[in-house]
Amino acid sequence: MSIAALNGTLLLYTQEKADLTKRLTSIMGDLNVATNNSTDLMEQTGAKRAYYNQKAQADPDYADSTEYEVETEAVESDYQLQLAKINSWESELQTEKSNVETDLKEVTSYEESWTTLLKNNIKKDFSYGQSSS
Repeated sequence: MSIAALNGTLLLYTQEKADLTKRLTSIMGDLNVATNNSTDLMEQTGAKRAYYNQKAQADPDYADSTEYEVETEAVESDYQLQLAKINSWESELQTEKSNVETDLKEVTSYEESWTTLLKNNIKKDFSYGQSSS
């Protein structure tokens, strides 16, 4: 295979590696967003719990009411639902990250093989016809 063809193939693998690295960076950013969303959700839910607890402490009749029970259950239910969505998204991102990392390792391996092949061909072209005495 000619040096130009080897170089072209190597450039294709290098571009694929760059694309996969960019995709992996994007996934890592999304994982960071998911973590931040989870933290924000916990803070918001904590604030809602504190609000209803303060309201219940201020009004003992409210604390014994069905309204209090329904409102606190709604807060918990909403928290569980939102957390499940975030965890599901995070799980999908982890799977995608794993797949991209596997692809990146494979492309890196190909790139290294083609680099070695290119170096050997260049070395062979420059040493062709020289005596090895």
